[in-house]
Amino acid sequence: MQPTLSIIVPVYNVVDLIDATLQGVLTQDFADFELILVDDGSTDGTRDLLEGYCRRDARIRLISQKNAGPAVARNTGIAAAAGRYILFLDSDDTLVEGALSQIAQKLNEHPCDMLIFGFRIINVSGGTNFLYTYPDTYLAGKADLSAHFGPLYQSNLLNQVWNKAYRAEFLQKSGCRFADYRYGEDRLFVFDLLPRCETIHISDLCLYNYFIRSKESLVSKFYDKKFEVCNLFDRSIRAFIDDYAITDSDSLQEINYMYLKSILSCETNLFLPSCPYSRKEKKATLKAILTNDQVRAAVARYLPRGFVMNTVVRIFRTESVFWNRWMAWAISFISRHFSTAFIKAKHPEAKAVKA
Repeated sequence: MQPTLSIIVPVYNVVDLIDATLQGVLTQDFADFELILVDDGSTDGTRDLLEGYCRRDARIRLISQKNAGPAVARNTGIAAAAGRYILFLDSDDTLVEGALSQIAQKLNEHPCDMLIFGFRIINVSGGTNFLYTYPDTYLAGKADLSAHFGPLYQSNLLNQVWNKAYRAEFLQKSGCRFADYRYGEDRLFVFDLLPRCETIHISDLCLYNYFIRSKESLVSKFYDKKFEVCNLFDRSIRAFIDDYAITDSDSLQEINYMYLKSILSCETNLFLPSCPYSRKEKKATLKAILTNDQVRAAVARYLPRGFVMNTVVRIFRTESVFWNRWMAWAISFISRHFSTAFIKAKHPEAKAVKA
């Protein structure tokens, strides 16, 4: 019998964390699901742990593959999924209690190609959590999505792959799959799929817990293709804007602002402890970012919107490697040592709540 939900979890070397993730699924009050665990070549005992879970619960399916990254692992899960709807869950995050029953209820009440729900960022090293939600809304067609796109994007609910449920038949027929990157592949996937959706339901429920467990993860681990992915995503979203004829100035400025934030993260990426570049390589990379045509165009479009970002863009405009290097180093330092303040500055739209 076809399960209602297929939950896909890419797994790699998380033997100390995945128990909470799996227990959070298996103890849900909704049981009509299959849990697809894609072991991406773990070497720390994770696979043995997963095999033990498989022996105890018939709803779990374990697929093993050579290490290829989360994008390939998720694509493997999509190919194997048998449920009516597909969800993605990261192996160090959790679903809130009752999440699956509420997702199933929403999908039953409002059948759709994509269900979007809220999430909570839990900062393990800090005392403040952050909530991201959007009013309950049903979007039927291009006009509805165009009208809500700006504020929905500003609410930070579009970029993630794991705060959504996807109608499996729609996803399979779309041909959309995760690009083989180790950063930003989720955003590229969502924005490849989004314009193909005929119906989208946005739930105001907060159903997913995303954990920030290390100081470096606040700005992500170093990735040498980060700037490439950010520009690729910007081109993708601008094609979406053109296709949907989005002309609202506030929405366009928000999109431009989000791109410039991603460019700032490309700069700070160079000053993470895991960055292997020499001083000379960092300077050359900064220069290439600052003189890139897409970056220059975004800087030219920018309208003032707050002291912090105004200062960042002023420094961008100088195209000075010296000043941008010091700015990026300072932000990287703050992110690691003052995590709560950093999250508040990075996501001012989020609702802060005590842990």
